[in-house]
Amino acid sequence: MSIIAWEDPPSNRRRKGRDWSPVAADLKAHPGKWARIFEGKASRSLAGNISMGVLKAFQPKNSFQGAARQHDGEVTIWARYVGENGEYDTPETV
Repeated sequence: MSIIAWEDPPSNRRRKGRDWSPVAADLKAHPGKWARIFEGKASRSLAGNISMGVLKAFQPKNSFQGAARQHDGEVTIWARYVGENGEYDTPETV
């Protein structure tokens, strides 16, 4: 019996991320309001990526704000749409 398995290695490309477009659309429909958009295992950097427009759905940069809190290894992410010129920006409450 051979210990060789003839197969191609898995792709080294990153798997495709979540489609955040429906979330961004909902936030735009309620400008200035915070919404909890994620709970579970994730990096707190998701909130920063939202604010910086790194994720395509949350572009242009600074038109959304993200906030994260971590508790017992779980992360909760909140986000809101503040407008492309910050016209819906109000003092943070998260």
